[in-house]
Amino acid sequence: MEEKKLTDSYKRIIDYVRISIIDGCNLACTYCMPANKKGCQCVTMLSKEQILCLGQAFAHCGIKKIKLTGGEPLLHKDIVSIVKDLKAIKGIEEVTLTTNGILLEKKVSLLKEAGITAINISLDTLQEEEYKKITGQYGVQIVKKSIEACVSHHIPVKINCVPMKEYNQLSCIELVELMKQYPIDIRFIEMMPIGYGKCFTPVKQQEIEDRIRERYGEYSSYSGKKGNGPATYIQLKNHTFLGKIGFISAVSHEFCDSCNRVRVTSDGILKLCLCFEKGIDLKPYMEKGREKELETVIEEAILEKPKHHNFNTTDSTLTHESKHMWEIGG
Repeated sequence: MEEKKLTDSYKRIIDYVRISIIDGCNLACTYCMPANKKGCQCVTMLSKEQILCLGQAFAHCGIKKIKLTGGEPLLHKDIVSIVKDLKAIKGIEEVTLTTNGILLEKKVSLLKEAGITAINISLDTLQEEEYKKITGQYGVQIVKKSIEACVSHHIPVKINCVPMKEYNQLSCIELVELMKQYPIDIRFIEMMPIGYGKCFTPVKQQEIEDRIRERYGEYSSYSGKKGNGPATYIQLKNHTFLGKIGFISAVSHEFCDSCNRVRVTSDGILKLCLCFEKGIDLKPYMEKGREKELETVIEEAILEKPKHHNFNTTDSTLTHESKHMWEIGG
């Protein structure tokens, strides 16, 4: 039997979905969430039943990889069983999650048992005071313990860093030092002009590459496949490093022609592109007995996926996203 593939109108294969299972967070990163939202103030959350309904439908449509996001997904009371049950769905090959790492250490062993494939940890600096300015609280040492716990349980880890000229443009390079201690990858993600991100100045990829070369010497491009996303990787020629350095530069190095993903927000809206406000409400179909309808809605929606984002221009027939990152799942 031929394997089912989910394709959009531009013949791109869509095999990856990011599901924001909760919009609440225990941090208040300046580029993501206002300070008055700090304290796990959840507005919307998908139930375990809704998430599994989505997982089944996406799998039947041809999706193979699911990433659980938030807010902070580890705040969801059912996170471990959600991972386990999603991983058990026929056709789903990978279940990963992205987290700020604050709650991770105590859940690592349970997530490992549940079958988690890999974990992305957001960490923008190794300087505690700077970390507090960005997130609203101290936490570098807590996150490092979570990294160590993942490594000890043989869970692949990627560190996600968002460099900003206003905060961490000088210190973000220090994250590379973690690759001397742990077999992890460090990824530098270009700030997108969404929500509070519009208030900050991104540090461009070339500038980071220049600083890496100045501090660590020459490097070469890495052509191997790492993960499900669009990151491009380099590897330092100094062999004391145990991982690779990645770049996700959606604005300055557009990769829309190879986009393989869609997103579902914590209030059940299917988003076809982060740039645009348009979405399709899946909530009415996340009910027993409406599974086939849900699959049909997803397949029809995918055909409306835009050819590319329009972050670099306001000339568009689609309205740009007005919500904040914590509301749409990043």
